Amino acid sequence: MNPSKLFIRRFVLSSLLVESILFLYFFIDLSGNGLLLNLIINGFIFLFFLIGSIIIAPSIGRKSKSFINRFILSSFIQFIFSLSVLAIVIYNMYNLFQVRFIAVVFILHYLVLLLIQSIFLIRRK
Repeated sequence: MNPSKLFIRRFVLSSLLVESILFLYFFIDLSGNGLLLNLIINGFIFLFFLIGSIIIAPSIGRKSKSFINRFILSSFIQFIFSLSVLAIVIYNMYNLFQVRFIAVVFILHYLVLLLIQSIFLIRRK
């Protein structure tokens, strides 16, 4: 199988597993921490990582310069778009506890997806 398609497939399946665990956590959580808002934010993070993975996938198994350029572009897009979503949420919320909760979940989710993506990029086989 093509290495780029294999990377996308592995990343999407692993990310969907993470997304389903987060969905179950927020669905079962009865503390009223904004189920819909958290799901929307996590959906955006997943979308940004999916776009970044699609950008970087064609360069897997090719020249290293192309891979490095696409990796930097992908990382920049993921980081800037994710921070903009977090900034919008923080700007529009007044409940400090809810902002802290969303920010912590956001950062943990971002780091988990970044770790999954990095592992699959390092292994590239």
